[in-house]
Amino acid sequence: MMGKLTILLFAVLTIGAYGWITVYPNAREVQDQLQASVNAALSRPGMEWSAAEVDGQTAIVSGHAPSVAARDEALNLVLTAAGDGGPIMGGVVEVVDRTTVAGLRPRARERSPAAAEPVVPKGTELERSAVPAIRTPFIWRVSSSGSVAVLAGSVPNEAARAALLQQARQLFTVVDDAMTIAADPPAGDWQAAAQLALAQLSQLERGTAELADSRLSIQGDAADAGAMAAIEAALSKLPAGYHGTQQLTYKKAAVAEPAPVPPQKPALEPAPPPVVQAMARAPVPKPGAAAAECEQQIVGAMGKATIRFAMQSAEIEKASLAQLDRVAKALKRCDDVRVLIGGHTDAKGREAYNRSLSLDRARSVRDYLAGAGVPRERMQVAGYGSSRPIATNETEDGRNRNRRITFEASEP
Repeated sequence: MMGKLTILLFAVLTIGAYGWITVYPNAREVQDQLQASVNAALSRPGMEWSAAEVDGQTAIVSGHAPSVAARDEALNLVLTAAGDGGPIMGGVVEVVDRTTVAGLRPRARERSPAAAEPVVPKGTELERSAVPAIRTPFIWRVSSSGSVAVLAGSVPNEAARAALLQQARQLFTVVDDAMTIAADPPAGDWQAAAQLALAQLSQLERGTAELADSRLSIQGDAADAGAMAAIEAALSKLPAGYHGTQQLTYKKAAVAEPAPVPPQKPALEPAPPPVVQAMARAPVPKPGAAAAECEQQIVGAMGKATIRFAMQSAEIEKASLAQLDRVAKALKRCDDVRVLIGGHTDAKGREAYNRSLSLDRARSVRDYLAGAGVPRERMQVAGYGSSRPIATNETEDGRNRNRRITFEASEP
């Protein structure tokens, strides 16, 4: 019996030794194949900064990443370079991160270098906010143009990020989130300072607010001197320990464009003065009989419908084109009558933006009517924004009524 056991044990040991001798060269081949796969994964555009060295089935990634997102992308590319697999035949089973990131402090290392090297095991999904990075300085910024805002940079936690996004979506139509969570924010009420910056930026036609540690700077184009003064006053109300500066400019926005100068009459007769585009608050001349009759024809052509536009746009909706065709026919019957096309909005949003949008919509109507055969020189346009409401702006129905196009006829 003992002899049989000895023979069986010898056979097992022989097979095991043969398997080890057979597998060992294959393990080296696996490492070489993984190195080739990792190199290929990091050869894509944008990864030029990175490099990786494979040791067995462990990959060590190094290089100076331009951003946290770029670093995380490189780690994920390496981790998935050759797919899943077991401890011998398969893909990368762990990634050691030895990268540095632009704008981030180097990670503090303990006495054992190995203990300070973050290891990403297989199956771990890298998340932007999983481990807050330490940044110096702590910079957060928001930029805006019209109704679009982009929030970027560092925030101290997810709650602050959510609060800023909620506020931004109340102030702007389109909001892009490029913020990342980072550790070591400046002392004091950082979130209150950031929210104050966001509120002031919404008063600008376009601009940037940057909060670098406890220093807030705002720059951009204000609608008028009043907006500049309001922002200057708000900066004095920053939380304790924070201070702000502003670099703002403004110019009066033209809310109407000048109409073309009508052709001069024959010689020996004095040429009429140029027709100056009516401004938003300019009094409209009382129409004569011909103008009054023309207005009635326009009202009849319009009916009870309102000319509709795409949301936050001057693009006329197709459903309103037939209505404008009827208006064009009415205007072509009104010889020697000029018409002022006025754009109006509700009171939501910034008034500078509303004036610009209303003027653009009036221009779109004029351009369509000109294409339908109405002489362009007979049409003027003006953008009134929300300055001439016909209903309350406190209800949706009232705001719908205030968003409109008007036609005011006058005689030369």
